[in-house]
Order: sequence, then structure tokens, then C-alpha cells
Amino acid sequence: HPALRQGLHAAPAGRIDGQAAGLGQRQEAQGEVLVLRRDRGIRVVLDGVFNHASRGFFQFNDLLEQGPDSAYRDWFHVEAWPLHPYDDSRPANYAAWWGNRALPKFNTDNPAVREFLWQVAEYWIRFGIDGWRLDVPNEIDDDSFWQEFRRRVKTINPDAYIVGEIWGDAHRWLKGDQFDAVMNYHFTRPCL
Repeated sequence: HPALRQGLHAAPAGRIDGQAAGLGQRQEAQGEVLVLRRDRGIRVVLDGVFNHASRGFFQFNDLLEQGPDSAYRDWFHVEAWPLHPYDDSRPANYAAWWGNRALPKFNTDNPAVREFLWQVAEYWIRFGIDGWRLDVPNEIDDDSFWQEFRRRVKTINPDAYIVGEIWGDAHRWLKGDQFDAVMNYHFTRPCL
């Protein structure tokens, strides 16, 4: 699923790479989330990156191994073949977040990708998290994507909190059909 940021590597839908999180096995990482939420009364909001994955993401690995024959060819923005995810002396030949070839961009125009990402959001809300902090959601420049994201999350938990990392004018996302709030950088900058 989309990288869960800050040291948690992308893994198949519904899993945290617990070893990367420093918590041992993936089941321990999931269990730790539940312990924090239930025993300590802490609200758990996952930091989700839905516009790009990592080179370790299963579907991207399949693309690297199978090339043009991969079932996931249209999950990413392939520009040419072959792909070069590790060789900085050659063009990556795929779109990556801010040109960082370690972070291939999802093709969120692809219905299968959209469905996959929405299912990830649903899985974690059902698992018991209290919301999503969305990393660079403006890079999925499609209101309908975020409207459906919200609809699915709020259907499962109407009280789930959805906050987006928007660095500029956020009015577009705060009309009640996408995010509950945004990171208030306009306020934060003058305070620092």
C-alpha cells in the first residue's frame, strides 16, 4: 500500500512493514497500534502517502521484473523501457515524486489503482485507526478521488479525521466533501 512514511516501508495492502518500523514482526506493529489506541486512549491517525509508492512496493517490483508484460504496467507512469530505479547515471524512465526514483508515482487515473488505494484507506479504518493525515494530497489533482476517499472512510467511521498536508490555499479541499482540515502552514509560518 502507499508508504506509511517516517520509516515504514510500503508493503502489500493492509500491512505495515514492522521490521522497518523497529517493532519486529508486522503483527507486532499492528498489535502496537491497537495497544496504543485501546489501553492508553490515544487516537491513531496514520500518515498516508497515496500519490506514490516505494521501489519495494510489490506492484512496482513486478513491473521491474516483468517489464512491459507486467499486469501492473499501467499502475505507474512509465515513460520508456527499460526502467532504471537504482542507476542514477541513466534516466529512470518513469515518473517519480519530485524526481526521486525511489518513489514511483501512482497512475491515479487508472481505475484499478484508485480502487486499490481506496481499499487501503478502508482497511485501516476498519482496523481501528481514527483517521488519515494525507501526505501531499494536492499531487493527486483530482477532487473526485478525494471525494470518494472521504465517502468510503466516513461510511465506515463517520468520526474519522481526515487532514491534508496542503502548503498553499486550501479552500478547495475544505468544502466538506474532501478533508476535515489541513495542516495550517499559513498560521505556523508567522508563529515560528
